[in-house]
Amino acid sequence: AVEQAELIAALRRAVDTVLTPHQRRVFVALALNDVPLDVLAERLATTRGALYKTLHEARKRLRAELEL
Repeated sequence: AVEQAELIAALRRAVDTVLTPHQRRVFVALALNDVPLDVLAERLATTRGALYKTLHEARKRLRAELEL
């Protein structure tokens, strides 16, 4: 339980400090809040492909930060 709490705290810090505001918005909406991709694409006036790319880059940054 302690390790899980530490991991969640580290993830929150990484989301707040490593991601750009746009990456944060997309990551939180898709990965944490389960907003459907099509709905988010419409809200942000963008495409599914652009959101996939943003999410991929956000995850890549988070992975790199959490591996340290």
